[in-house]
Amino acid sequence: MFKKNIFESFVKKDIKREEAEEKNKDISYIEKKTEEKIFNLQEEKENLIDKMHVLLKDVDIKKEIIFDKESPDLISVGVDTGENKERIFKTFGKKSGEITAGDIAIASLWGKKLKLSPEIDRKTKKEFIIRETKRKIKDLWNKQLSLSVKDSMETNHINSIEGLESSSIYEENQEYHKMKPGHLAEKIFESFFTKLSVNNPDLPFEIEVGDVYDDAIKKIDFIFHIKKEYSRGLNIESCDDCDKNDIGIQYTMNEEATEKKENQILNQKKRNLELDDLVLVTVPLGNLNLALREWLNNKKTKDNFSGPERFLDENILEKLFKSVFEKLPNYLEIDSNDYWNKIKHQVIDKK
Repeated sequence: MFKKNIFESFVKKDIKREEAEEKNKDISYIEKKTEEKIFNLQEEKENLIDKMHVLLKDVDIKKEIIFDKESPDLISVGVDTGENKERIFKTFGKKSGEITAGDIAIASLWGKKLKLSPEIDRKTKKEFIIRETKRKIKDLWNKQLSLSVKDSMETNHINSIEGLESSSIYEENQEYHKMKPGHLAEKIFESFFTKLSVNNPDLPFEIEVGDVYDDAIKKIDFIFHIKKEYSRGLNIESCDDCDKNDIGIQYTMNEEATEKKENQILNQKKRNLELDDLVLVTVPLGNLNLALREWLNNKKTKDNFSGPERFLDENILEKLFKSVFEKLPNYLEIDSNDYWNKIKHQVIDKK
């Protein structure tokens, strides 16, 4: 039976008023209109949980799964038989093609809305439902926090609240070409590593995206959770980092800001980190605007689930991959060159 209590604990923690109050403790005043908006966002999150439970039941009775029923451009995904008689995922419609579980995982990041056929296995469908619910709840929480911060800034005529600069305010449904480069880079980072981790179960981590509070205050963009099978049974006294299972990552493209961000991370570590480690990954993504333009203008983009990362130079993707692996705990004994050689054919797109 599917163990939903793990996810429920995440969701319940996320929507508790106590947590909202704790994160907004430095916000001195909130307008009544903002309070009403926040209450409505809380209701939306609770409705998402109810929706999740309904969809999970639909999986058990082998029904078609549609998370965004209101979308006019649903992409049908089913199963087919591959060249070696293996079961593969495939899109159907005017243009059909083979896709991966990783493609399903990142589809909504780049505006793709899916309709999963009853023939798709239970695990894939349930993971899809949970991931989409988490993603939407995280968006609502970011909006909620940003509403509170923005309201307080305007009311108190200030530009920041303990590190939450106006530039950190969450921007909902923003068009890709209007995104700040740093925000787009983080979206690419999420897409790249989510797809890899889903398609390659032997990779030792799962990725979680931080919220705007984590980013601005805790200096955490992402959390890499080391899978239990890689850390279980280790003798913690045998190495310096055997107890490191949850690694926070601050990602930046700006090499000139490295020293500043390293100092910020050092200061954050002196506080209550709530993670086993916090590290900085600095990798410029080259001409991001060019990659974005090529992605937006390329006809194949409509049929490919990846984002602009598919138009980045191979050397950049390799450096990004290896830079993250180098910051993971030593006890994993990871050879980043070996791993890259195993998976690079998945990320070097023929376009």
